[in-house]
Amino acid sequence: FNADYRNIAVSGVGITTGWVPMKAGAIRDRRYPDTNSPLANLHGWTPNVVFVNLGENDDSYPRAHGQPFPGGFTGGYVALIDAIRTVYPDARIILLRGGMYGGAQSEPLRKAWESAVTRLEAEDKGVSHFVFEHWTSTHPRVADDRIMANELITWLKQQDFMQAHHQPAQSNGKHQQLEQKNSEAVFQLSIHPPSATASWSSLPLRLVGVSGNQFDKRQATG
Repeated sequence: FNADYRNIAVSGVGITTGWVPMKAGAIRDRRYPDTNSPLANLHGWTPNVVFVNLGENDDSYPRAHGQPFPGGFTGGYVALIDAIRTVYPDARIILLRGGMYGGAQSEPLRKAWESAVTRLEAEDKGVSHFVFEHWTSTHPRVADDRIMANELITWLKQQDFMQAHHQPAQSNGKHQQLEQKNSEAVFQLSIHPPSATASWSSLPLRLVGVSGNQFDKRQATG
């Protein structure tokens, strides 16, 4: 989509619990992952589409410690998305699930997430959801990222809200080189089109991703 993409990720963070003490809602508007950090300037760069993939750590942490799935997940998730909507009133918000064991296989997480999705989509027509089919029992590697990116690309191309960004453009060698350079980026769709023969020009599309997993250096190339 030839998009300008930014990622916000804190390893281990969750909605209600996780592998780190801070929670997503408490640091969503902070410059650094610390509740005492200065507030970030959320208006200096405004996304057209916001992707949110959270819940994996809310599932994995209590499961690893013999605890039940947190009961406040649905309410916390809804509150976080409402807060994002307040900051970005015109953005399309995409709620994502999957990629690892919890999002793909955990029934408590699935039910809590679906409850949140139902509430949010009923109240806000600018909210959509997507569930990845591919998942891995470890943190996704580059090959997993490519598969998931292609799943999301295919879905996005079918959505009405993305049609303004689906204008075919003539490919060139430079574009092909850029695509190859960024082929290891997570959410490849947000860096460059999936192939030089099916490239896309766009309006100034801006994407931002919010998740509980950081990229490693190799994945973040480009």
